[in-house]
Amino acid sequence: MNRLAALAIIAAPLVAHADPADDLGAPLPTPSAYPAMAGPSVLVMSVDAVDVPSLPPLDLGNGVTSPRRSEVFAGIGLRGYVGGEHMGRFAYYSIGGGFEGGVASGKALSAGPMLTGAQLYSLELPSPGYGYRTQKWLVGAQLVPAIEWIGEQFKNGDATMTGRDHFYTVSADFQACLQYTVLTGLGRNSAACVYVAPVIYRDGWFSGASFGVRIFAL
Repeated sequence: MNRLAALAIIAAPLVAHADPADDLGAPLPTPSAYPAMAGPSVLVMSVDAVDVPSLPPLDLGNGVTSPRRSEVFAGIGLRGYVGGEHMGRFAYYSIGGGFEGGVASGKALSAGPMLTGAQLYSLELPSPGYGYRTQKWLVGAQLVPAIEWIGEQFKNGDATMTGRDHFYTVSADFQACLQYTVLTGLGRNSAACVYVAPVIYRDGWFSGASFGVRIFAL
């Protein structure tokens, strides 16, 4: 047996057991099948809650500053996604925003004025994410930078005081989705998701979280 034949015999089992190519998975079955996070998914609505364990103090005027305290907000959000058209692993991008109202508004503070209203507006900046899609399920994770505007209204005797400010935040967004069909013939082109997004930074490290349900449409 010559040297070339011996090398071929030794190399054959190594080739047979080589790891598969590291690709992004199979393409979606049809170009018109745009499930969640793939293609121009532009109608995405969420119903959510935001827990802020320590609201940043706001200047209410006349030398008065709102105290640090906890607040829970509830509201709605909108998002748009553009993603890779693949089964298996894929990358995606999102941009969105939301409006939340304070559900603890109206409670008396331990000292000073009474809170009568609180709002939180958010604008999520373009954010890359990474997901995995099967025929039925989908999961995704991303870091989401955002700008938040917080407003509060207080009643101090007969006087009404208002404070507003903006803050920069970074959250880690995780969601798990069940895909389903809205229009027949397009495959699983929508999804219902539950998500949780711990806030890594908002006027301090690890400052609360948001969580809720997202519904993807066409």
